[in-house]
Amino acid sequence: MKQGDLRVLAYKVTADGNIPEGILIIYMRSGRAERIVFERDEQVKIGDVYLARVKSTNPETGGAFLDLGDKRTAFINYGEKKNIHLINRAYDGSLKPCDELAVRVRDLARGDKKLRVIFASDVPVEEYEHKKAPCILHSAKSAFDKSLKDVIEDENAMWLTEDAGIYEKASALIQNSGERVKLYADPDISMNALYDVRAALSRITARRVHLPGGAEIVIDRTEAMTVIDVNSAAGRKVHMSGDIHGGSTAFAINTEAAEEIAYQIDARNLGGMILVDMMKMKDAESESILLKQMNDRMECLKPPAHAEDITKLGIVEIVRAKCGEDIYQLKPILDKTILA
Repeated sequence: MKQGDLRVLAYKVTADGNIPEGILIIYMRSGRAERIVFERDEQVKIGDVYLARVKSTNPETGGAFLDLGDKRTAFINYGEKKNIHLINRAYDGSLKPCDELAVRVRDLARGDKKLRVIFASDVPVEEYEHKKAPCILHSAKSAFDKSLKDVIEDENAMWLTEDAGIYEKASALIQNSGERVKLYADPDISMNALYDVRAALSRITARRVHLPGGAEIVIDRTEAMTVIDVNSAAGRKVHMSGDIHGGSTAFAINTEAAEEIAYQIDARNLGGMILVDMMKMKDAESESILLKQMNDRMECLKPPAHAEDITKLGIVEIVRAKCGEDIYQLKPILDKTILA
């Protein structure tokens, strides 16, 4: 359960080398960063829906490049998908050049990586079957708009920025917001210092994260997955004196780590395969309880995460859909804006 009042902080980011211009939005609650979003000053947004035309395919890998219009190219992995609706013909299990289909933007183009899309199977066929591809069907609400809506819907929340231009943009969108949408201008203390933003971001960008009981988790991101290691460190001495679940020190440390891991997955926006090397426990009952605790904490994440199993070696296998940029992709922007 979330505790504390929500504070949404908006920062202007100016273009510099590989960093584009845009607005950085940080959700803070009780001294912790809950979510970080960077919205670039570009037209394509995550969640936009297009009627696309296939440019080329690679049947061996199950991938295809699509034309979204306005010289935009996107990549889709269609694999062995079934029941895909095509405008120009009946789907036979593969895509061919000039096929037309509805897709939703999942990831924006970054460096050498193309913009990535998924099938928009939830969009009614009637909305696009008479339209000419390529074209946009639905424009997603911007992260900036969402941040204001989140504050307006929460009477205890507040939205702040130190940039006059961003404040004017917010004021134009929100009427009668009172003191809940503010231009922060205290000469004695900065917005970052007031909410201790640097410390909050350091906790979700650091490789090692210390737990209250003395143990720690180590988070490593690879190309294919995220690996999290639970280390007892000084935590073994702290928990030895406790009587948690039959005096199991490993269970006590794992329980404490599970809560922090759920938070880190959410705040860092980790997706795909996540492997957690828990401390080895002696009985199956402890493993079952721990797995349930983890899933109870992670099912409310957006998107939710799910712990599939605990292997014989004590590895918890977690899967979560990828959605937007993770903390590692945002790190250069955080370094320039706040952590420099």
